[in-house]
Amino acid sequence: MRVFKCSFCGEEIQIGKGLTYFKIDGAPLHFCSSKCKKSLLVYKRKPRRVKWTKHYPRQASQNVKANPNPL
Repeated sequence: MRVFKCSFCGEEIQIGKGLTYFKIDGAPLHFCSSKCKKSLLVYKRKPRRVKWTKHYPRQASQNVKANPNPL
């Protein structure tokens, strides 16, 4: 039983769920939803800049919340 990870958000995709897109060079891209597919292919977004993905850097946002006013 093989579980794939979404190529955009990093979520695990169960067997029989999600979408698989093959690029021209034959490389497969696995997506958990059409939201992820559109974000990467249509809107050309980078996963590191989208807050709801697992690739978004969490440490920067945690430091801001812990110390909102450094003065």
